[in-house]
Amino acid sequence: MDRLKEMVLDVLRGVSREDWVATVVLLTYNQGGITRPTYLLLLSQAEEFETIVNNIKKLAEDCKAAVSRVPEQVNEARERWEEVIASTRQNVRQAYGKEVQKAFDALINSRSWI
Repeated sequence: MDRLKEMVLDVLRGVSREDWVATVVLLTYNQGGITRPTYLLLLSQAEEFETIVNNIKKLAEDCKAAVSRVPEQVNEARERWEEVIASTRQNVRQAYGKEVQKAFDALINSRSWI
């Protein structure tokens, strides 16, 4: 079972399907031989396993791409936030006067409302 686990880890590290099948065939042979149907079964499972591994690799690439966009999205959100605050400050000052704007600024700067 430990050897099987090692083989799976090797496949995930990029070992080719042919090498994986050869390893399985060799292990099976060492345990008493292998028949052609067993070999074909192992080969078909190796192809399915390779597809799964490729899907996992693609998902990992997609995740990396999404994570790499996070700083850009954070900067865009920060810029938008600053625009909204500036506009709101101006509206508060026009509607309620300088003193209320100062109170608004103190509230925003304290971030206690977050």
